[in-house]
Amino acid sequence: MDPLSQATLGAMGAQLKYSKKDLLKISIWGAIAGMAADLDILIKSSSDPLLNIQYHRQFSHSLIFIPIGALIVSLFLKLFKVPIKKSYPYTLLGYGTHGFLDAFTSYGTQLWWPFSTKREAWGCVSVIDPLVTAPLLILLCLGFKYKKRIFSILGWTYFCFYMTYGYFQRTRVENLLVSKKLLDSSNERYIIKPTLGNNFIWRVIIERGEEFKFLGVRLGLLSKDKVVIGKSVKKVFDIELLNLVNGNNLQVSDYKRFKFFTGNYLFWVDDNTIADARYSFLPHGDWPIWSLKFSRDSQDKHAEFIVDRKVTPKIKSALKNYWSGNNL
Repeated sequence: MDPLSQATLGAMGAQLKYSKKDLLKISIWGAIAGMAADLDILIKSSSDPLLNIQYHRQFSHSLIFIPIGALIVSLFLKLFKVPIKKSYPYTLLGYGTHGFLDAFTSYGTQLWWPFSTKREAWGCVSVIDPLVTAPLLILLCLGFKYKKRIFSILGWTYFCFYMTYGYFQRTRVENLLVSKKLLDSSNERYIIKPTLGNNFIWRVIIERGEEFKFLGVRLGLLSKDKVVIGKSVKKVFDIELLNLVNGNNLQVSDYKRFKFFTGNYLFWVDDNTIADARYSFLPHGDWPIWSLKFSRDSQDKHAEFIVDRKVTPKIKSALKNYWSGNNL
């Protein structure tokens, strides 16, 4: 999730070992530790565009790395004359929240590395959701002001409630699609994920035959649930891609890493470009955020990694309609 959410939960993690006297200090230590795992974003290469996504949310987010990551944070705090023995219990608790929080998202994280490369992605919450961060931050500030343990307890209670509610919402989407015969959950591969900033509008990707089908679902509170069916796109198969790159080992490697990163939810944008089907600006849209462009002529170069987060007026208008319920 975003750094503010990670810092807030890290501070709350440190507060599990409550100390009224040093509440602010230990919360700061926990907040730093809560964000520290994302320092893996510094692993990058100007010549290898996929190096970052290969290692992001990998070893630094795994359960086995928590004691090591916490020690690194404590060594950093020692530069400010904070004894390791004093800070370590709090950095351990703060660092331990990071991987779990990321696992609740649809992006996922490799919690079990190096024993398994499976990405845990429970799809309960978006990577940015103010309904998670804002209440926790308010309770954290109230805890600082009044120095009462009750605010930390309320924060953890709210966090557990919201993640449970997110799972409940996801189950509602799944049951709705099954009831409308739009999804056969027994034999179809699919992803159900909340869209940015909320858990009422959901994106659904269903693998069906040689295609991916996109759907948008809006869960109503006082209104009926609505489903919008998007277009289908053509899946990427290994043999097609390998024929395209024509023996370019660098681009074969790029394809394999991108395939792993996306969970093999890949579709063709054009004859030379494949994209990650999991993310789009619109719930049922096929406008990719990440794509990979290959070239037959570049035998000694990596594929081009394209990141497109530009919000055009057309996208803004469509998003406004989604939020107002006009299209969903």
